[in-house]
Amino acid sequence: MRCVRVQERLVLYLAGELTPRENSRLIGHIERCAACAALAEDLAATQERVESAWRTDVEPPATLDARVMAAVRALPPRQPSALARLPHWILQPRYAVAGALACLLLIGLLVWRSRSAPSLELAQLGQEHTRLLEAASISEVRESDPQRLDQQLSSQVRFPVRAVSLVQEGATLQGGSRTTVDSVPMVALHYEWQGHRISIFQMDGTQRPPAPLLRMRHDPDSYYVRKTGDLAYVAWHSGKIDCVMVAQAVPMHELFHLACHACERQEQSADHAL
Repeated sequence: MRCVRVQERLVLYLAGELTPRENSRLIGHIERCAACAALAEDLAATQERVESAWRTDVEPPATLDARVMAAVRALPPRQPSALARLPHWILQPRYAVAGALACLLLIGLLVWRSRSAPSLELAQLGQEHTRLLEAASISEVRESDPQRLDQQLSSQVRFPVRAVSLVQEGATLQGGSRTTVDSVPMVALHYEWQGHRISIFQMDGTQRPPAPLLRMRHDPDSYYVRKTGDLAYVAWHSGKIDCVMVAQAVPMHELFHLACHACERQEQSADHAL
């Protein structure tokens, strides 16, 4: 086999897709050719790094294969391949191998980035809520009008702040402040309900969403409700903004009631802005 032919089929070889005869011929060439052997070693090392990043203890359900094949059979007929529209030089074997290697490296980079920047935990927001209660922050913007508070805080972050009035529900807007939790910039809107302080944390949902909202990414009309110790949390999506309401000593049903109205008014405010 020639080097061009070997390099063209290295990815298939590592994936175990070659016939025994092809395997034998390719291995024989690699044993005699230092250049192809080095390329095969590099591809194998990249494949191992990617597979290591993807390893998981989760077992797929027994019906997964059947469901996948049923979905494949239901797909519409294939359209002409986009490869036909590519310049001829891109389809040369040496560029094909380089492209395959680049794809593997890109996948590995994306996996590494997702693992190196874990999502926020609710407990971190609970700690920030407690800290804000205890500290008289000089950076807090004292403003009870939602629109004026939005304007002042939105200039401090890179996403539109959505403060709303909850006076009808018995919660008064006190103001808000820019803060950072685990390197994630956000704002904390401060309300008072029957003598209790309530924080609504808002952050850019395209960055590092809180863990519960990450799991709800494909179900934007849902809420996540949780009580841990004396802190209660309600989390939801509002367009591209993630929101987490945190309070201490506020009954869970009351907090959820406030969160539902806050989300509805955020949506109304966003509609009026369009």
